[in-house]
Amino acid sequence: MNTHMKTTSKIGIALFVAMLCVTASVAQAETRQDIRQEGRTERKGIVKDAIEDRKEVRENFRTNVKDIRNSSSTPAQKKAEIEKERKERNDDLKSIATSTRAALKENASSTRAEVKAKKDALQKELKAKLAEKKKKLQTAAKERVTQRVNNIYDRLNKRIENLAEVDTKITERVTALNTAGTSTASIVALQTTAKSLLATAKVDVEATKSITLEQLNATSTSGVGLKAVITKAETSVKSAAEAYRKTLEALKVLVKPSINATSTASN
Repeated sequence: MNTHMKTTSKIGIALFVAMLCVTASVAQAETRQDIRQEGRTERKGIVKDAIEDRKEVRENFRTNVKDIRNSSSTPAQKKAEIEKERKERNDDLKSIATSTRAALKENASSTRAEVKAKKDALQKELKAKLAEKKKKLQTAAKERVTQRVNNIYDRLNKRIENLAEVDTKITERVTALNTAGTSTASIVALQTTAKSLLATAKVDVEATKSITLEQLNATSTSGVGLKAVITKAETSVKSAAEAYRKTLEALKVLVKPSINATSTASN
């Protein structure tokens, strides 16, 4: 009986150990499965982040190249700036690829906590670099907009100066006609309207310069507002120019009879 009890005891112990082994094996399998699933999830996150980072780099590159092509730089300068942006884009993409490979490798060989820490560190470093790059792009874009607005201001201001010279010549011609006894009331009326439009144009053109100095130095600049101010200035200058054109045409009509009268008197 003792032998039977010993045999039964050994069998019971063996069964208990077997059950423990099965339980441990199941638990280990579940743990491995959980870790592998978490690893797969983390790898998907790494790849997703890499895709989003590459997309952001490419979008920044396209935006910057578009701004460069629309700038007032020479073709050679544009080409050099675009090549520089392309190199920086490629460097950023290589950095993303390197960081992604490192994160995936670490994911395959490290614990869950180590993978997360490495991933977070890489993402933090990459985000900081992208943030710095974005800041540089914004600064460069503001500088290009400033230069563009300055060029527009110079061009419109030159037209203002030319119209002012036209106004002076019209005044001289009107004075001469008055001296000769020719009525210039209609011309003076047209000139008065043109002067008023020219004064408005001067104010509107100066407003473009004010935007360059004020809004572009702000945290954010309204592109729509800037475009509206520039469009208003251009329209004002065109209106003034058109008014002076009409004044000159009327003056030509008035001068011809005066010249013919003078010729007839001489004969």
